[in-house]
Amino acid sequence: MVSVRSLSAYVNIFIGLRPNLRRNLCNFKKEVPLTVTQTLKMCSSSGSSCVGLVGSYEESQLQEIGVTSIESNSAAREDVAPLKNVEPISKKARKRQLRRQRMEEAKKRKIEKKEKKCVFDDEKFSETSYYTENGLRKVYPYNFTFSTYAKGRWVGKKLYDVMTKEFRSYTPERYERNINNGAILINGEPTTLDHLLTDKDLISNTVHRHELAVTMDPIDILHLSDDLLVIDKPSSIPVHPCGRYRHNSIIFILGKQYGLKELRTIHRLDRLTSGVLIFAREWQRANQMTKELVNRDVEKTYVCRVAGKFPDGIITVDQPLDCISQKIGIFWVQPTGKTAQTDFERLSYNGKTSVVRCSPRTGRTHQIRVHLQFLGHAIINDPIYNSDVWGPNAGLGGKYDKTKDEIIRDMLIAHDRDAFADDLDPDNEVATLGGEVTTLDGEVATPGLEVLANAAASVGDSAHHSAIQKPTTPPPSPTAAGAYPTRRAPPPSPPAAAGASPTRRAPSGGTSRCDWRQTLDRYIAAAASAPIRTMLEGAATRTPAAFNAAGAPADDGCDECRRSYRDPVPSELVMYLHALSYKGKDWSYSTKMPEWASEEWIATDPSDAS
Repeated sequence: MVSVRSLSAYVNIFIGLRPNLRRNLCNFKKEVPLTVTQTLKMCSSSGSSCVGLVGSYEESQLQEIGVTSIESNSAAREDVAPLKNVEPISKKARKRQLRRQRMEEAKKRKIEKKEKKCVFDDEKFSETSYYTENGLRKVYPYNFTFSTYAKGRWVGKKLYDVMTKEFRSYTPERYERNINNGAILINGEPTTLDHLLTDKDLISNTVHRHELAVTMDPIDILHLSDDLLVIDKPSSIPVHPCGRYRHNSIIFILGKQYGLKELRTIHRLDRLTSGVLIFAREWQRANQMTKELVNRDVEKTYVCRVAGKFPDGIITVDQPLDCISQKIGIFWVQPTGKTAQTDFERLSYNGKTSVVRCSPRTGRTHQIRVHLQFLGHAIINDPIYNSDVWGPNAGLGGKYDKTKDEIIRDMLIAHDRDAFADDLDPDNEVATLGGEVTTLDGEVATPGLEVLANAAASVGDSAHHSAIQKPTTPPPSPTAAGAYPTRRAPPPSPPAAAGASPTRRAPSGGTSRCDWRQTLDRYIAAAASAPIRTMLEGAATRTPAAFNAAGAPADDGCDECRRSYRDPVPSELVMYLHALSYKGKDWSYSTKMPEWASEEWIATDPSDAS
């Protein structure tokens, strides 16, 4: 046997080998492991000598291309085809190969990184816990840190100026206090009001976070497999953490109570919209489902109840939509907006309102709601698009009679800003420094809007169907240490009839604890598979308990701890828009028609009757 090192010196005495032959040989080595005998045979068969072929390579490189020893590779083919049958690779082709290889490797690393990363893990789920009150799901207040890197437009500005102008969650006095007492940090260190921001500064703000109440209605699981989860989303609960909702979001409720963690969001529904909601449980399925949605291969069907008698036949609206302000997340019809198309068809009419089937062909935010407003048949209890804020024409035919700034101003006055927090970009929660979401990548707030936003809380109950909890009393004097002053006793219940169970009544809205368990038992009995039944039974054992004052100590520096909030009433927890079905190439999921979509439905809220 001749070693590779000795053979290198021996072959090196021959005359030079053409560069293109050397490249071809390197490409050919992937197909067949070569002995030196075969290497020399290939050189001679192609009419070239083998000078420097071995000597120009290090030993490790020779082993890589398959050159071992003259007789050591007994398994190699002896009838090697002449090298002239191997297509030469040009420099451009080689560059393209390397570029594709680098892209594939980067894609693989990205997927592996995502697989290892759990956005919401057990540590985040354990930040606080739920409790039930008046048929509502509530969250004990907890400390939470918002953080973001300094934006380009902030560089060179004072920290205090940025906090008071870019964020509207608190008053300037509150931000000054937070900076001085160390609640707001720069790169993990205390700072001053006059600190000049740089592009590498990480700003963090620790707050005592209070979340808004949502319905206690259980989540019905329509499909559960190793790679997919499909649910019937209740109204009033946002899909993901945003604004004044974090633990009171679908993602957190499924993780904390149902044990369904590491879910990948395929699409989203507005907070007040109910119906089919799909999650992937692995990245491969998430990518597949996302591609179908992006390519518009998914057939989506919604139902809603709108004002007036909707026209007969199929009505198609293809008006483009534009965002009025990313800070409050509302849209209108504008020629410069993004393309959008929705097909509508009336299903029934009860003399005052119509049930309409909606088939969106695109997936723009608030698309169905804005297109219905454009037709003059807004959803009857839509708190945003069925509002007097839009002017006399109410958006009919895209006529608003107001400028963008006037609509933003009037909307802030008519509604508490929290009513819009659920419609902002979910990624912006990470880039938030206040107790609520403020979109940082949007336009700079119009002068004066900060004042309007801070004054909006004093508007009281004037908002049309506003689904938020508003202060009912001004901040009282500080309470005793350890007390929880945000709690307010529910209104007294009327005397129960003889034999009636007082636990079946929800005093101020939502679903009572007893009704919640009855509904969940019904879902368990109708479960489509054993895994779903087991999942629902486990959720029943983790039902939130009643309020416990020991679990909610007050924070002396928290303004919200010194306020009292009213609970939302049932009409503020629902909007008559429901995702009825989603259908892809080889899958389909649907729910039953909601109660308010039946022909026999009668409005119980006077404002819903017209």
